[in-house]
Amino acid sequence: MDYTPKAILNIKSRSSGMSPKMQLIAKCVCRHPEFIVNRKVREIARLCKCDNAQIVRFCQRLGYDGINGLRAELTREMMPALFSENASMAPFDEMKRNFAADYVRTVNDTLNMLGKEAVKETTLLIRSTRRIVVAGYGSSGLAAQEMHIKLVRMGFPAFCAVDPAFAQLNCALLESGDVLLAFSVSGKSRLICELAEKAKLQHARVIAVTNHPDSPLGKFGDIVLQSCSSQDTTQVGAMSASVAQKLIVHFLALTVAVSDESGIIEVNTDRVHQVLRPADDPEK
Repeated sequence: MDYTPKAILNIKSRSSGMSPKMQLIAKCVCRHPEFIVNRKVREIARLCKCDNAQIVRFCQRLGYDGINGLRAELTREMMPALFSENASMAPFDEMKRNFAADYVRTVNDTLNMLGKEAVKETTLLIRSTRRIVVAGYGSSGLAAQEMHIKLVRMGFPAFCAVDPAFAQLNCALLESGDVLLAFSVSGKSRLICELAEKAKLQHARVIAVTNHPDSPLGKFGDIVLQSCSSQDTTQVGAMSASVAQKLIVHFLALTVAVSDESGIIEVNTDRVHQVLRPADDPEK
């Protein structure tokens, strides 16, 4: 499949807010969805190393009546993959195919989980706010810096700092109605959560870009833009996580640009290009 079933995406995004036992069940279900579809509850419980009642409670936590609800949704979404035939491949060719498929899936999953209203509200905030602070550290910092560059090129009052102390300084200047755009794949980055908490205390709006809406950062967010990648909380620096975040960066920049009816963004972009463009060679 070149996408992940939404039932699995939902489990992955919500698992970080569950108990350790429920997180183990979630991980098991995500790794073996075909098993969940085809086996009885006691067999699923044995696979997940828990009892039947815990499987039922897990499904209810996700909003299903029980295992049959989860099973029905997985079956509906996975039907094409369940009956597909995979040709045998050499190990290296299979690795390349899986590598490519991971990124195709990352793009499709992230776009599927982007909510229209969340993107629209984010676009309106960016266009109307007095000050935008963009923050992220580690691999998330690369996405934050790219978002910052795009906003500045379009003429928006955006600020970004890779130094934590300077990022705190930027947040200290936020006021009511200003925006903190915070990136964290896990949603558990202590430094980013501290910035989000400070922004909320100053009545600024927090836009969280994370894989996990139920994470600490997600709970601080007035708006959550969910990225989707194969990275979970035990992995660090997975390239698919960067792809998912940068996809959101580019999508936001596009929606902000196309919403510009006054033409000022195009004027600002042309001014920036004039400054950055190398001078013409007078001999030509």
